[in-house]
Amino acid sequence: MALLNKIKLFFWPGPDFGTRDRFELRELLQKGPEVETLDVGFGNGCMTFASADMGKRAIGVSILQHEVDKAMALRSEFGLADDRRCLFKKIHFNKLREEGLGPFDQIIMFEVLEHIIDDQLAIKSAVELLKPRGQLHISVPNIDHHSHFEPLNRFENGGHVRHGYSFERLQKLLLDHGLEILDRRGIGGLGSIVGFKVVAVARRAPGVLGQMLSLFSFLLLWPLVKILNLIFPKPWSLYILACKK
Repeated sequence: MALLNKIKLFFWPGPDFGTRDRFELRELLQKGPEVETLDVGFGNGCMTFASADMGKRAIGVSILQHEVDKAMALRSEFGLADDRRCLFKKIHFNKLREEGLGPFDQIIMFEVLEHIIDDQLAIKSAVELLKPRGQLHISVPNIDHHSHFEPLNRFENGGHVRHGYSFERLQKLLLDHGLEILDRRGIGGLGSIVGFKVVAVARRAPGVLGQMLSLFSFLLLWPLVKILNLIFPKPWSLYILACKK
């Protein structure tokens, strides 16, 4: 396990091209010794670790126990094996106020909203968990880029309940809840989608073999992904940075 973690760190944040595209947005996160961050649906924890390293504390929440277990096992590699600095919990973020957590200086919701049926309630909950002038970092699939579509689920069980959003729809959702838009930009392109799908297929192999095949696929595809993103730059995901008034 220790060796596998070392390999993960060498290729950090991993072979998932979508995660790598979003990881570049860490430069937009707030920094400082008093900054507290909530990372909703944290994935492999890369943004949680980055936030904890740049601030006072970061908490990652997920409804998937295996994501929590993996992130907790990895945090010592970043020197963050202290609940006061970095913590991962299995909990729906709508329940955080009941747990007495928050408010937060910033909330990260990357590729989360498309998994939640009541997106109005999700944004309302995020606003309630933010401090005044707190920031919301949110990304969603681009509804106008059909290459990434997958079958939709009727229930919140980890899959998509909607294909995505346009900038206009997402921005209206945020404005309707009193948020101020500070920045918006596209993330990734056709190359990222192609790379993501190939790596996902490689990862289906059992155990360590799947992880090694996904890394090999990532290294093989990296130049092609960069070229395709330049030729076909239509964004795969949409990002908005908003602020609580």
